[in-house]
Amino acid sequence: MLHGLPTIMRVESRHGPDFEPSVIVQPSLYSKLPHLERDGFEPRKCVGIASGEAFIARAGVRDSSDLVSIGRAPNVAAKLSDIRETGNYRTYITADVYKKLSEETKLSKGKDMWEARSADVGGERMTIYRSSYWWSV
Repeated sequence: MLHGLPTIMRVESRHGPDFEPSVIVQPSLYSKLPHLERDGFEPRKCVGIASGEAFIARAGVRDSSDLVSIGRAPNVAAKLSDIRETGNYRTYITADVYKKLSEETKLSKGKDMWEARSADVGGERMTIYRSSYWWSV
């Protein structure tokens, strides 16, 4: 639970390449767009999570607008989601988010699912956490 917010995921942590969610997405993507596979395109995704205040505004033109997040938290989260490292790391969070996690979202069978590291994020050196586990929703 994140400080009073209900956990929106059922923690059924899985780890390793056999549980990589792209194993589910990739065959469907390649069947619909075979040229991607021929051209060597490999889909990779990453999620960045930061906490803090954000200003949400509707921006755009009539009949073509969207919600836009403005602030440090959405900016840091976007930069974390741009990280592409070798291995199966797909989720990155700030130290503030890690501190707010419940034990059930930190540990799997008594082992911490998150690895702390130092990184430059948007020109700022900070401690972030990464995980190669994934959770069923």
